[in-house]
Amino acid sequence: MLEAVLLALGPTLTRRFDLDTQRVARILAAQTEGIEALLSDERTRTVLDTTLGWRYREGFNSAADRINSRGLRSAREFSPRAAAGVRRVAAFGDSFVYGNEVADADAWTAVLERELADVEVLNYGVGGYGTDQAYLRYLREGVEYAPDIVLIGFAPVNLRRAINVYPRFISSADEPVVKPRFKLIDSDLHLIPNPLPDRADWERLTREPRRVTELGTYDEWYDALRYENPLYDRSASVRFAIALGLKIWRKYLWSGRLLARKEFRPEAPAFALQLALLSTFADSVRARGARPVVVLFPDRWSIEQVFA
Repeated sequence: MLEAVLLALGPTLTRRFDLDTQRVARILAAQTEGIEALLSDERTRTVLDTTLGWRYREGFNSAADRINSRGLRSAREFSPRAAAGVRRVAAFGDSFVYGNEVADADAWTAVLERELADVEVLNYGVGGYGTDQAYLRYLREGVEYAPDIVLIGFAPVNLRRAINVYPRFISSADEPVVKPRFKLIDSDLHLIPNPLPDRADWERLTREPRRVTELGTYDEWYDALRYENPLYDRSASVRFAIALGLKIWRKYLWSGRLLARKEFRPEAPAFALQLALLSTFADSVRARGARPVVVLFPDRWSIEQVFA
């Protein structure tokens, strides 16, 4: 009886409690479909990257945005050095930096460039990036155009990305991409590289989709109760109970939870890791002769807490 009720009310309960009660088989099928699209479609903005996990395609052009030959959001190319009297700014981060939901001219980096005649802004933002990926991209490409100032974008969502390898472990609605991450050991950052650096790794994952569980080794958002439970796909009541239990555990009991009493928990491992990433990023910028500036992009919830 309970099983029949949950099957009938599943969509309603899922929306009411904001739960993901999909069968793992369905999650993996969508994963395979997404990977195949990334591997075969040369029109997608997102492409796989050996080091960073993914990036935006060089030369991509759509009605809303254009990316130049070096992977920067711009319709133009840049010279190795800024023109005399022009201060060059490089902005690194995620979709808040890139401006995913607005056209090129409305991205804040473009607005900043228009408002300040003696400033040139290079947009290195990539949707979904953690501070770790932004930092690694800076190390790989950030000195190429000799910026005077490096803007490091930070949004609260970067906290959960700091301890994540496979974004679909956080939300099955995300693209099937993977990322490197760092671990903080004795106050030092240690890199865990991109676990699927080669095309062959992705092709194997399309043939053996359940191997995605191997990505859980270094991902704090991996839930073995969902992915490794033989009863999960067989029973709607089991899926609902596990999904609800995991949500409660993550929010109230998990030692890594990010929030408590509507405030960020400084003792959360992700918080300390994020601070270390920002500090190391800034130190690297200074060491290369530029000025680091951390730009905060508060989400709606954070703003509401400040003005509540």
